[in-house]
Amino acid sequence: MNHDGIVYTIIRRSNRVLLLCALIAALLLAIAGAWQWRFFYNGIFGPFPMSAAEATTVSNPDQLQKYYVTIHGDDIVDTGYSYTSEDNGIKTTEAMYWAMLLGDHLMLVKTKESHPGATLTGTLQPISGEERTEVIDGINKDVPDIKPFISTLLEVSDLRSNVVMISAAMGVCWAICLVLMLLALYRGVSPETHPIYKALGRLGDPTMIVAQIDQEMSTAHTTAGGLHITTHWLASTGLVNLSAMRLNDVVWYYKRVTQMRYYGIPTNKKYALVVYDRNGRLVVLNGNDGQIDTAVQALVQGAPWAIGGYNTELKAQWINAKTRPAFIEAVDQRRRSQS
Repeated sequence: MNHDGIVYTIIRRSNRVLLLCALIAALLLAIAGAWQWRFFYNGIFGPFPMSAAEATTVSNPDQLQKYYVTIHGDDIVDTGYSYTSEDNGIKTTEAMYWAMLLGDHLMLVKTKESHPGATLTGTLQPISGEERTEVIDGINKDVPDIKPFISTLLEVSDLRSNVVMISAAMGVCWAICLVLMLLALYRGVSPETHPIYKALGRLGDPTMIVAQIDQEMSTAHTTAGGLHITTHWLASTGLVNLSAMRLNDVVWYYKRVTQMRYYGIPTNKKYALVVYDRNGRLVVLNGNDGQIDTAVQALVQGAPWAIGGYNTELKAQWINAKTRPAFIEAVDQRRRSQS
């Protein structure tokens, strides 16, 4: 069998594209994991114990390798400040701010807990400008002689649970990528397992069909964009797909024009050729106005028995399982009258 024809060429291209897309997706996942290595490292191996003295020396938590920590404070006090959100006039408290005593310093703590203890686990983060202005400056104004706050905030959270969920999701994605890569390789070795080959097999002996399509498409025939009309076949080809139906099976076709609108204002139009065969299979070719007109004229000559054009009565008769046989019989009568 000739494996250099159009059918096998598209099958091989489809396999290469699938393999390449799976490889790129796996690479992007790997890059994302490497980019966020601190997140995964802390979630897997943390929380790490951190003394009060160590916490007071942290100047930039974004540079810490171990930022998911457990800190034992001397005491913890409610500051009276909270972070709230508002939706449709309804305010919701998202988090509360507490002050943890660490020797001669205070650490700002952000938590959803209403009564946290002095031993807390969470992530070390820089204090935002808004938190410094709205919370710390407010506390210093209310209590001028209060101990100084360090420049790091502890946000109470369960980082490990987040890492487990994200790792599981990434693991599933990697598994899917691996399956797709193996599938592409397997289809490359066994092209008869490819969906294109299987779809052609539903029309008869796929070996004979592939050979006939390749032979007829290698000779002069009518083309309109990705649509090919040969002596016996109507085939629609794309970068990685191919669908075909026997010309003898064509029963109905029409040109479809879709008016595109942007905020109700008409813009461009989209054109397509819609073709149905006697088994209910559908081929849709998208193209420009001229390409679709060329394809319609080719069908007028290549399948003169088929019904061309669209109206609501034809559509209703076709989609109704009870009236479709009569539709097909009318086409067969046209064929017999033309022979």
